[in-house]
Amino acid sequence: MKARHKDNLTAIYGIGSFFDRNLPSTWIKNDIDLILVVKSIKNIPKKVWDKRFYPEEMKGSSVFSGYNNLEMYKSKEKFKESSSANYEWAILEINSPENSKLLYGKDIGDQLPDIASLTFDYDDILARGLYHLEKSLREKDSIALNELSKAILKTAFHMCVYFLDNFHYTSVIEIGESLKKIVKIVKPIKYIEVSIEINEESKISISTIFPMNSGQYL
Repeated sequence: MKARHKDNLTAIYGIGSFFDRNLPSTWIKNDIDLILVVKSIKNIPKKVWDKRFYPEEMKGSSVFSGYNNLEMYKSKEKFKESSSANYEWAILEINSPENSKLLYGKDIGDQLPDIASLTFDYDDILARGLYHLEKSLREKDSIALNELSKAILKTAFHMCVYFLDNFHYTSVIEIGESLKKIVKIVKPIKYIEVSIEINEESKISISTIFPMNSGQYL
């Protein structure tokens, strides 16, 4: 990565379950997700940029690389011009040390917007969950289960940022634990209880992807 981007590279962050310090050793970690913070998106080699949505196979793992720069992080409008990710999620991943690991370069967390100032786009977050749910219904076997796990994660994240003040985690474990708090907050509301029950029933499917000693859950 360093040789490929040379002076254009500011930092590399590891995100996702592969770098989650709170996950047990039995958690399956096949995919590696990286965020490369560059000085200029325009200076990324064209061949690399055109393949950014496809993984690279490295030492038995599929490596997914995303590209951002400081200008994008500081402006939601600029961010949307070059990235299809959710802006608030992207900020949380880099701005909270619990959500990522600095692998190379200088930490830029102190240069990003303050988490407390973020205004979450609830519709966009929920739409991403429904997108993966729809894909899970069209796919089969392990691919369908993988899409279902993403749907549950995004939907659960939506509930966390909607109901909990100053929620700033993107970790599966933290989001799962926070759902317990939400159950207490919205217990009088019947339709929310049903939603929680549906998510909990999906634990069976998720455990087939991420086996744990006591049964994993989002």
